[in-house]
Amino acid sequence: MPCLFPYYTEAIQKQTGLSKRFIKKALDTLCDTHWIAIQDGMVWVKNGLRYDPNISLKNPKHIEAIKKILLGLPKSKLVVDFCNYYKIDIPYVIPYTIPNREAMAYPMPFPEPEPEPEPEKISSKFYRQLLNLFNKSCPNLPKARELNQSRKEKIKARLKEHPDLSWWEETFIKANEVSFIGKDGREWRPSFDWLIKNDDNGVKVIEGNYDQKCKGPFKPQPGISSFLKKEMEKRNES
Repeated sequence: MPCLFPYYTEAIQKQTGLSKRFIKKALDTLCDTHWIAIQDGMVWVKNGLRYDPNISLKNPKHIEAIKKILLGLPKSKLVVDFCNYYKIDIPYVIPYTIPNREAMAYPMPFPEPEPEPEPEKISSKFYRQLLNLFNKSCPNLPKARELNQSRKEKIKARLKEHPDLSWWEETFIKANEVSFIGKDGREWRPSFDWLIKNDDNGVKVIEGNYDQKCKGPFKPQPGISSFLKKEMEKRNES
């Protein structure tokens, strides 16, 4: 009711999806422009009560209800400033002197925002694990042995897209069966570097884009044609 309440940055972050740094900047701006005041873990929307159509500061029952709410809040200078601003009796005895302030809504310093969690680092164990999984699942393909920086960077990028090793195992098993004869007459097979090169190659393999498929109608082997012809002639004669 009084637009004066405790607030928690973590709760705002969870409800809005905004970062702590962005929330701090937004609250600082509202404080600097005197829309709100913040102190002792509480925020006061300065004119929220004044423009609430459901509450009248001339109604004694409304004032008593506000006082009960204030009693449930931590004892703070912010509560005192609220009461002075709306000319409401302070609901408890203040054991300290409140200095006069020209502006009731004043920004208070925020604690330094907690650093955003750094992305989890990929251990060298995972790089080697993926390499070994490829070699184990792809006996028909050239072995991958070295873990240079280029391969590590590509593995790291692919991990963000497909962190489950079972996905990679299925991809490698399917890639092991891929084989094409190019226009130059040479056989082409996918390599480890080709599979981790980008975010498309592995997906194409697992979706079956490179599966071997029969092309054109069935062609009988030599000798079968003459056999079928003779059988058809026997049936026609009978």
